[in-house]
Amino acid sequence: MIKTKKPLNELASNLKSKGHSVDHYVFDLMHTNRLESLIKEIKKEKSIDILINNAGFDRPGIVAKTDKRKFMEVLTIQVIVPFLLIKMVLPEMRMRRWGRIINISSVYGTEGAKGEVAYSTAKAAVIGLTKTVAKEGGQTE
Repeated sequence: MIKTKKPLNELASNLKSKGHSVDHYVFDLMHTNRLESLIKEIKKEKSIDILINNAGFDRPGIVAKTDKRKFMEVLTIQVIVPFLLIKMVLPEMRMRRWGRIINISSVYGTEGAKGEVAYSTAKAAVIGLTKTVAKEGGQTE
Protein backbone atom coordinates (compact mmCIF):
# COMPACT_ATOMS: atom_id res chain seq x y z
CA MET A 1 0.00 0.00 0.00
CA ILE A 2 1.38 3.37 -0.98
CA LYS A 3 0.69 6.00 1.66
CA THR A 4 2.69 8.95 0.29
CA LYS A 5 0.69 9.90 -2.79
CA LYS A 6 -0.98 13.01 -1.28
CA PRO A 7 2.17 14.54 0.30
CA LEU A 8 4.16 13.80 -2.87
CA ASN A 9 1.54 15.46 -5.08
CA GLU A 10 1.48 18.48 -2.75
CA LEU A 11 5.27 18.76 -2.81
CA ALA A 12 5.37 18.50 -6.61
CA SER A 13 2.64 21.16 -6.95
CA ASN A 14 4.47 23.46 -4.55
CA LEU A 15 7.75 23.12 -6.46
CA LYS A 16 6.02 23.64 -9.82
CA SER A 17 4.33 26.80 -8.50
CA LYS A 18 7.82 28.14 -7.78
CA GLY A 19 8.92 27.51 -11.37
CA HIS A 20 10.72 24.19 -10.93
CA SER A 21 10.41 21.33 -13.38
CA VAL A 22 9.18 18.29 -11.45
CA ASP A 23 8.07 14.84 -12.53
CA HIS A 24 6.96 12.37 -9.91
CA TYR A 25 5.74 8.80 -9.96
CA VAL A 26 4.03 6.66 -7.36
CA PHE A 27 4.18 2.88 -7.58
CA ASP A 28 5.12 -0.19 -5.57
CA LEU A 29 8.92 -0.40 -5.48
CA MET A 30 8.80 -4.04 -4.48
CA HIS A 31 7.96 -4.83 -8.12
CA THR A 32 11.54 -4.40 -9.31
CA ASN A 33 10.84 -5.41 -12.92
CA ARG A 34 8.24 -2.64 -13.21
CA LEU A 35 10.70 -0.27 -11.58
CA GLU A 36 13.36 -1.03 -14.19
CA SER A 37 10.82 -0.56 -17.00
CA LEU A 38 9.71 2.80 -15.61
CA ILE A 39 13.26 4.09 -15.29
CA LYS A 40 14.02 3.04 -18.88
CA GLU A 41 10.90 4.88 -20.10
CA ILE A 42 11.78 8.04 -18.16
CA LYS A 43 15.36 8.02 -19.46
CA LYS A 44 14.11 7.91 -23.06
CA GLU A 45 12.64 11.40 -22.63
CA LYS A 46 14.73 13.12 -19.94
CA SER A 47 17.64 12.81 -17.61
CA ILE A 48 17.39 11.86 -13.97
CA ASP A 49 19.42 14.47 -12.14
CA ILE A 50 18.59 13.70 -8.52
CA LEU A 51 17.80 10.36 -6.92
CA ILE A 52 16.63 10.22 -3.31
CA ASN A 53 16.42 6.71 -1.90
CA ASN A 54 14.06 7.18 1.04
CA ALA A 55 11.38 4.52 0.59
CA GLY A 56 11.12 1.85 3.20
CA PHE A 57 9.23 -0.11 5.78
CA ASP A 58 10.07 -2.25 8.75
CA ARG A 59 9.26 -5.75 9.96
CA PRO A 60 10.25 -5.51 13.64
CA GLY A 61 11.48 -8.64 15.32
CA ILE A 62 14.33 -10.25 17.18
CA VAL A 63 16.70 -12.65 15.43
CA ALA A 64 15.05 -15.77 16.88
CA LYS A 65 11.58 -14.76 15.69
CA THR A 66 12.26 -13.09 12.33
CA ASP A 67 11.64 -15.34 9.36
CA LYS A 68 13.63 -15.18 6.15
CA ARG A 69 10.73 -13.78 4.08
CA LYS A 70 10.23 -10.76 6.36
CA PHE A 71 13.97 -10.19 6.60
CA MET A 72 14.32 -10.28 2.81
CA GLU A 73 11.36 -7.90 2.30
CA VAL A 74 13.12 -5.27 4.41
CA LEU A 75 16.45 -5.82 2.65
CA THR A 76 14.74 -5.55 -0.72
CA ILE A 77 13.04 -2.21 -0.10
CA GLN A 78 15.89 -0.70 1.93
CA VAL A 79 18.95 -2.00 0.01
CA ILE A 80 18.17 -3.84 -3.23
CA VAL A 81 15.86 -1.16 -4.64
CA PRO A 82 18.35 1.67 -3.97
CA PHE A 83 21.13 -0.46 -5.49
CA LEU A 84 19.08 -1.06 -8.64
CA LEU A 85 18.11 2.61 -8.95
CA ILE A 86 21.71 3.74 -8.49
CA LYS A 87 22.89 1.21 -11.05
CA MET A 88 20.34 2.58 -13.53
CA VAL A 89 21.05 6.30 -13.09
CA LEU A 90 24.72 6.58 -12.16
CA PRO A 91 26.24 5.93 -15.61
CA GLU A 92 24.33 8.86 -17.18
CA MET A 93 25.13 11.12 -14.22
CA ARG A 94 28.80 10.38 -14.68
CA MET A 95 28.61 11.02 -18.44
CA ARG A 96 26.92 14.40 -17.81
CA ARG A 97 29.37 15.04 -14.97
CA TRP A 98 26.45 16.04 -12.77
CA GLY A 99 23.93 14.34 -10.56
CA ARG A 100 23.08 13.74 -6.96
CA ILE A 101 22.22 10.51 -5.17
CA ILE A 102 20.96 10.77 -1.61
CA ASN A 103 20.48 7.60 0.42
CA ILE A 104 18.62 7.80 3.71
CA SER A 105 19.89 5.57 6.52
CA SER A 106 19.38 5.54 10.28
CA VAL A 107 21.30 5.54 13.51
CA TYR A 108 20.14 1.91 13.73
CA GLY A 109 22.56 1.21 10.89
CA THR A 110 25.50 2.19 13.08
CA GLU A 111 24.19 1.34 16.55
CA GLY A 112 21.81 -1.58 15.97
CA ALA A 113 18.61 -1.92 17.95
CA LYS A 114 16.99 -4.73 19.94
CA GLY A 115 14.00 -6.06 18.04
CA GLU A 116 15.10 -4.48 14.75
CA VAL A 117 17.33 -7.13 13.20
CA ALA A 118 16.11 -6.62 9.62
CA TYR A 119 15.91 -2.82 9.75
CA SER A 120 19.28 -2.38 11.47
CA THR A 121 20.96 -4.77 9.05
CA ALA A 122 19.41 -3.00 6.06
CA LYS A 123 20.37 0.47 7.26
CA ALA A 124 23.96 -0.67 7.87
CA ALA A 125 23.98 -1.97 4.31
CA VAL A 126 22.72 1.41 3.05
CA ILE A 127 25.71 3.07 4.72
CA GLY A 128 28.10 0.63 3.02
CA LEU A 129 26.33 1.07 -0.32
CA THR A 130 26.53 4.86 -0.02
CA LYS A 131 30.25 4.87 0.82
CA THR A 132 31.06 2.45 -1.99
CA VAL A 133 29.05 4.35 -4.61
CA ALA A 134 30.69 7.61 -3.50
CA LYS A 135 34.12 6.10 -4.09
CA GLU A 136 33.19 4.43 -7.38
CA GLY A 137 30.91 7.09 -8.79
CA GLY A 138 32.33 10.35 -7.51
CA GLN A 139 34.01 13.00 -9.54
CA THR A 140 36.03 11.91 -12.53
CA GLU A 141 39.40 13.42 -13.17
